[in-house]
Amino acid sequence: MRHSDHFGLGVLVNGDEADNFARTAQPSHTRCGEQLRQNGERDNGLSAAGVPFDRISVLAGVATERRHKCRRSRPNATQRGLQCRPCSAATFSPSHSHPMRIRFAFVILTSPMLFVAQAVASPSLYAQTPRGVTLGTPAAEINDTFTSISGVRELTDGRVIVSDRRDNLVQLADFKTQKLTKIGRVGSGPAEYKSAGSLYALLNDTTLLGDLANSRFMIITLDGKAGATRADDQGSFVSSSSLGLDERGATYLAVRFRTNKGEGGPQHIIRYDPRTKHADTITSIIRPTGLFSGATNTGNGMLKLFTNLPFAPEDVAGVARDGRVAVARFENYHVEWFARDGKKTVGPSVQYSPITIDAAEKRAFLEKQVRPGSITVQNNPGATSAPIASEPRKAIFTAETYDDNGMTWPAKKPPFVANALSIDGAGRVWVLRTTSHNAPGLAYDVFDSAAKPVLTVTLPPKTRVVGFGVKSVYLAFTDNDDLQHLHRYSAPQ
Repeated sequence: MRHSDHFGLGVLVNGDEADNFARTAQPSHTRCGEQLRQNGERDNGLSAAGVPFDRISVLAGVATERRHKCRRSRPNATQRGLQCRPCSAATFSPSHSHPMRIRFAFVILTSPMLFVAQAVASPSLYAQTPRGVTLGTPAAEINDTFTSISGVRELTDGRVIVSDRRDNLVQLADFKTQKLTKIGRVGSGPAEYKSAGSLYALLNDTTLLGDLANSRFMIITLDGKAGATRADDQGSFVSSSSLGLDERGATYLAVRFRTNKGEGGPQHIIRYDPRTKHADTITSIIRPTGLFSGATNTGNGMLKLFTNLPFAPEDVAGVARDGRVAVARFENYHVEWFARDGKKTVGPSVQYSPITIDAAEKRAFLEKQVRPGSITVQNNPGATSAPIASEPRKAIFTAETYDDNGMTWPAKKPPFVANALSIDGAGRVWVLRTTSHNAPGLAYDVFDSAAKPVLTVTLPPKTRVVGFGVKSVYLAFTDNDDLQHLHRYSAPQ
């Protein structure tokens, strides 16, 4: 599973390649009007090392768009000195950070004793060359089109649930009959959602739909119908640092600890069980520091992303359906598996040839920062500003519409960037590799359960991975009219 919902922050990017925005639209705990992000660390998360959530103090914030609302909270020992400061209205900026009991908020753990140090063995160099596979003709496709597929969940009978973030629509699609059946409706009541986000596979063909605007999940039953909702105050924590859920409903997040030395340092991956309200620390990951990033609406249904550190190297992580956690490390590029019982498997280093970032690479990057999309902003729990209209969707942009002032470019691209890791139906890790700007299609390194690289998969041009089945991989193909087609392929073996 991949994380692609960014809850708590209250900001949802609708548009192609929205996953790349997932890490950029993270707030820092600063007053309104300041930059979205200053330390490159995600300020969200949950408990660690088995500490129940109701015993941890947190900082909470809600992103605003030219509106905010301050509410004071009663201070305690861990919250002393946190005062509400005057706000300045700002487009797309976080509100104050206020102490409060845990909810769906941004969370910073306050106990340095919760830090879990892990010794990382140096991986050996892998000499064997993984087999190369190029996906060709799809085994099946849906004739109808979509605008921005945010998730695909395959059911046992071969039908799929498709979430379209831009059209704000969830449908049950049948490849055999070509029938599309709408699931649920837009709203805040039973069997309703306000934002169609990622899909998470639970046991027995049950599915959770991430619903940013309502700060909750909507349950989709095994027959493909909208059911009950699972709200944050029932123990389900939807967070901008969420890595996903396993098939039993446990939530996995990346959090940053606050110590007496400040808020720097690694982020820690946490597993939270909503049934027992218990959390465990699994491992830590490295994220870029000194990062400023976010997005603004440019009008005409377009979105402009910005960052001061393009191609910033960082570790990426994901959760398998059975609860195992995979981490791809950018240093000595390799993959690590963490089993539920705590066993750690370190794979060998993977050789790669770093790509030099020349003028052509910079231009290609800048042109991709303006794309179809919109921002939905959560003002209060359950209330959002209206999304931007979806038409017109087409526009042509050049690098001149987005210069690189204030950007610090590395000399070469890292092996991968943020949100590059997915886990398929067979429990294999797919890492989206950085490629040259003129590469015909995206390329993935595939790793097995022993964290060894076994395949290099190249996708057809203008496609991206949007989901996996037991023996299938689902790609979204974008045509010249900027419409997306859902294709099913047999998973390469």
